[in-house]
Amino acid sequence: MATLSVERFPFRNSFKTSFLYNQERYLAQYEQENLFRCNWVSDGSVLISSNFHSAGTELLNGKYSSFGGIEYTQEGEKYLEDYIQRLIAWAKEREFDRISLKLPCEFYRKQSADLAGILERNGFSILSTETNQYIKISKFSYAGIIKKNEKKRLRKCIDGGFTFKKMSSEQLELAYELIVDTRVRRGFPVSMTLEQLASVYNLFPDRYLLFGVFDDTRLIAASVSIAVDDRVLYNFYHGDSFSHRTFSPVVLLLAGVYEYSQAKGFEYLDLGISSVQGELNRGLFEFKKNCGCESMDKYRLAKDLKV
Repeated sequence: MATLSVERFPFRNSFKTSFLYNQERYLAQYEQENLFRCNWVSDGSVLISSNFHSAGTELLNGKYSSFGGIEYTQEGEKYLEDYIQRLIAWAKEREFDRISLKLPCEFYRKQSADLAGILERNGFSILSTETNQYIKISKFSYAGIIKKNEKKRLRKCIDGGFTFKKMSSEQLELAYELIVDTRVRRGFPVSMTLEQLASVYNLFPDRYLLFGVFDDTRLIAASVSIAVDDRVLYNFYHGDSFSHRTFSPVVLLLAGVYEYSQAKGFEYLDLGISSVQGELNRGLFEFKKNCGCESMDKYRLAKDLKV
């Protein structure tokens, strides 16, 4: 018999999650006392799983990550509607007022279920739609997928003698300073302190990757990337030197990360959203598009339980 099993951290029932954001070690960094795991269990096997943090009377999925979503096995796919309905009933029994879910873009999905459609059929509404951009990793060279102006910038960086390197943990502070300088200059917030970033970097050394572009020994562009699973590498942070802005060293940085993704067997390079609360940053969108990106909607849904 299949049933919903809800437990608080630490969890007894295990689910072989593919996404870093849903792993117990990742979740354990944050508010453990408010953390729930909601599993659909059949004959002792977990077929569907999602994680929630409670904030007052709201259940939040993906509170501390770009998405949380609902993960499920091939067998569990047929139970998704039952799972969502039972999750809603449980939340009402516990007197929660709202359930909020951040879903990954479709290119993260291995299964075919229309999760957003199932949620909407069960009373969830789309709260926000963001424009996410990504590069599909192929057999083609990076120069072969970018626009003419970006090819010129890539060539200018190469002719300037700049080099791409995978960086070590000892260089994290140097990269972080460059990233913070770039984000402050462009009016973007910095979501993590150096100490927080170093902590998660050291906790998941195989998942958090540091890349840089150097002019001789000087770091002029850097990125922190996250291997969210074995298919998708996410460009979490990047920055570049103001003094080298005419070279656009980020183009060489992306070329290097793209080639790294090819070598490691990743299928997608996720460059993140280019909108805020649904409003498109046209300049950022066009730059990413010229750098080989396609675009896809990313949804956050919620259901009010007191209606």
